[in-house]
This record gives sequence, structure tokens and C-alpha cells, in this order.
Amino acid sequence: MTLCNLCRTIPLDTLPTVPQDIKCGYMTGYPYIQYFRDWRLEDKGFLHYQSLDALQGSASDLHCVLCNLILEQVLRCQAELEKLKPSWELYGAYKYAWPLWEFWLVKPASGRDGFWVMTFTDELGFKGEVRRGEARLVAAIGLCVKDGMVAQSNHR
Repeated sequence: MTLCNLCRTIPLDTLPTVPQDIKCGYMTGYPYIQYFRDWRLEDKGFLHYQSLDALQGSASDLHCVLCNLILEQVLRCQAELEKLKPSWELYGAYKYAWPLWEFWLVKPASGRDGFWVMTFTDELGFKGEVRRGEARLVAAIGLCVKDGMVAQSNHR
């Protein structure tokens, strides 16, 4: 399994968790558009790639399997937003904030093994509405190994 240099340095055991004052995310009715309000900029977790191009480059050029998993989910989020865009202009429907694609990782509030990939968004909403950017969950990665696999690999 190939990992890029950045993914090799992810501190899985010590990733920051979702801030305690963030109670829950907001379900939008769209599977790839999940957001959290009032997430402070200083509460970013572990910085990952800071652009969609950089993430795509790592997935395709460096063949990083973790970046590829993240990218697949990020592209689903992007596709869902693109699909909704025409209704924003035509019908005045709710405009979901657009991700900035500057990625950072946090441990889920549940404490389970794995991490969430987050990005902040721009400041959109209903026409004329001004609001702060949100934290958007753009990928969730779970980690697991078969019983004994870790122990076996440590003894080789």
C-alpha cells in the first residue's frame, strides 16, 4: 500500500477531536453535504493538502491510496453541489456554501478509529443572507485490521 509523505505523517493516535462545543452536524438531505456551524478557525485539526489540485496530484501522480480514498469522497461532494447549482439560479433555492478545499483531519467525536476530512466553506446562503463559513465534512475514513494482523506484521 503506497502512501504519500504527508499521509505517512498523520498522527492517528493523537489527532485532535471534534471540538467539544460542536454538538452535531447538520443533515441536509443530501448524503455528501454535511456541515457544522460555529467551528472556529483555530480549531482546525491536522493540516492535510491545502487544495483540490494537490490532493488530486497525490492520488494520481504519487499513487497514494489514502489520498485516493479521500479524493473519491471529495469528488462526490463536489458533484452533488454542482448538480444543485442550477436550482440556485433558476428557483432561488438555498445555496449551500462552497468548500474551500483546504483539507484538515480530525478524530470523530465518537472516538472511533479513523478520521474525518474537513474543509471550511465560503459565506453563502439564501439571497442577501450573510453568515460565517461552515466546517464541511467531505470525507470519512475508518480504519480497521483483522485480528492479529498488526501483531504479525510487527514480528516480521
